Amino acid sequence: MISLKTNMVKILLTGVLLLLSMSMTAQGEPLSLEQVLDRMEERALSIQDFSAGMEITHKLEEREQTVKAKLQASQELGLLRLELEEPNVLRGQIIVVEQETAEVKMYMPIADQIMVREAEEVGEEAGMPLDMQNLSSLFEFYDYDVEMKDYKQEEWNGESGYVYVLEVTGIEEQTQVLWLRDKDWVPYQIEVYEDERLIGTMELKDIAFDQELSRDELAELPDVREFRP
Repeated sequence: MISLKTNMVKILLTGVLLLLSMSMTAQGEPLSLEQVLDRMEERALSIQDFSAGMEITHKLEEREQTVKAKLQASQELGLLRLELEEPNVLRGQIIVVEQETAEVKMYMPIADQIMVREAEEVGEEAGMPLDMQNLSSLFEFYDYDVEMKDYKQEEWNGESGYVYVLEVTGIEEQTQVLWLRDKDWVPYQIEVYEDERLIGTMELKDIAFDQELSRDELAELPDVREFRP
């Protein structure tokens, strides 16, 4: 699981990593909390790749900041790519995380340069230790207090199934609320609270699975100068 502080980058990382915790299961009777957590962890180990649109909203005292991005990731290749689309000041930024090198590369169009950092270092700054050799450990909720707040049957795209609402506490001073469907076990909506105050939300749209994404698609960056801060 992920621990965040109150800024947009850390909420974004929460969204990215929670998206990896996916599962597939047959419809029927609602599952217990333990069964839901098991499904999420199992799918995190078996999924090949996925893509999705993300919308992250950071709640400030007097205003909101919203970031929209396109996310692509392959567990098979050990690569994750994030292309920022909004706001305009971030448009064109590309973030690539590679498991083999344990590095994060960030292309900044304004400077026309690529910043390279250690993934572990970035994770520590985000309050999220990244074990690049065992990414599935990010989806083990058993060290935290998890409660099933609600579940209900819904219909979407002509199909019916269960929607589960989980509340996760014990992440520093934060509480996270996740909505996920038993159709694909994607946490399609996430709310992050601190001191009972809503500080950020995430929505996932147009999610696609197992598209055989290539290394070139995920790792390609402009041919410009790289530097390490």
